Amino acid sequence: MKWCNPTCPWRFLPSDTVADGGLQRATARWPRRPVQSVASGAQKLDAALAHASVVLSCDGKPMESGTGTNVLGSPLQALRHFVQTLRACEGAPQIQAGDVITTGT
Repeated sequence: MKWCNPTCPWRFLPSDTVADGGLQRATARWPRRPVQSVASGAQKLDAALAHASVVLSCDGKPMESGTGTNVLGSPLQALRHFVQTLRACEGAPQIQAGDVITTGT
């Protein structure tokens, strides 16, 4: 998986992320919903995701909490940054429908 050019900030192999503990062990998944059921437009979706909250727990004990603002201001803004940076990596594959994108932490 060596596709990034020298100007690309991400240069690692899948094995690097495993060795570094950079991938989560479990992901909570909910039924898919149309975006329009969350917000009526891009700005409202950005705000809704920014204010979404989550509590991480271990064995039922809350360990940490946060909101979407912890992700570069909002998950939608983080995704935008990721897509723009990915496009700057010559030869990098583009995001496809069905791809799963995680923060890695």
